[in-house]
Amino acid sequence: MSLVSERRAIEVLPQTGFTGAEIRGVDLSAPLEDDTVATLRDALVRWKVIFARNQQLDDATHLALLRRFGEPLPAPGESHGGDGARPAEIFSVRYDYPSPDEEAVPHIQQWHIDGANTLAPASIVSIRVDATRVYGGDTNFSNLATAYETLPAKLRAFADGLRTINRYPPHLTRGDAERLRALEQNPVITEHPLVRVHPETGERTLFVEPTHALEVVGLTPRQSRYILDIFFDEINKPEHIFRLRWHEGTVALWDNRAVAHYAPNDLRHLGHRPEDRRAYRISLRGEVPVSPDGRPSRQLRGANADDELKGAAGR
Repeated sequence: MSLVSERRAIEVLPQTGFTGAEIRGVDLSAPLEDDTVATLRDALVRWKVIFARNQQLDDATHLALLRRFGEPLPAPGESHGGDGARPAEIFSVRYDYPSPDEEAVPHIQQWHIDGANTLAPASIVSIRVDATRVYGGDTNFSNLATAYETLPAKLRAFADGLRTINRYPPHLTRGDAERLRALEQNPVITEHPLVRVHPETGERTLFVEPTHALEVVGLTPRQSRYILDIFFDEINKPEHIFRLRWHEGTVALWDNRAVAHYAPNDLRHLGHRPEDRRAYRISLRGEVPVSPDGRPSRQLRGANADDELKGAAGR
């Protein structure tokens, strides 16, 4: 199926019934006209994930592309990521696994929304891949809008009023003892609506995933687990999922407000080495999630919780 934009000769090729579209007919390294950006943004909010093949971007052109969609955020400084030699907004995605016969640092990869423990998670995230393996290391994306829309009406109404407590999970420190101590001493904990209203489309999306969501506000831990598992099961349904295979020269953008993503942990078992893949991520400043009844998220704990709340009130 090929949907051809009326604005330009840009092809938007859906990959599944609900999620993912390949973009053809545009050089993302070149300055983009406003109507081209509008076409890409329309495709992004419609299909939640868009990607283009055979692109030749560097740090500067990747940043220039993302600035047409919003304000790039400073990249996090985890020891397994940023290398200090790139612009502050570029995160070097490093896949560093021990060999299959070595003991692995415990690491559980699950569905997640980037920054879901923070007050205003990124709006759009982009990854470009300059080099990669022939196979392995794909990324799955689940459409949280259709996951919500296909719930029974009574369950949607129930979900609309729920709120969750979210925290960055210690196991994602990947053995970094110093960072683990920092997380334990000053965790960032945020209350989010389980259903958020998309700030551009007005559609309702599930805003919950198993990596960050700890419990449902007002319920016991046991009750929370039963309720959360209902929604986690929806995210796992194959009709909502698109699996992106990365090739050299692939550039992808996803709507972090409307998808969760999950990278299967298969590279370790394929003898992956860090130098096998060069991938770079940029995240754009996001909005504070708002529930269907108009209540925004609130940060419960963190180094600058009070300042964040004040800033959110002014946005």
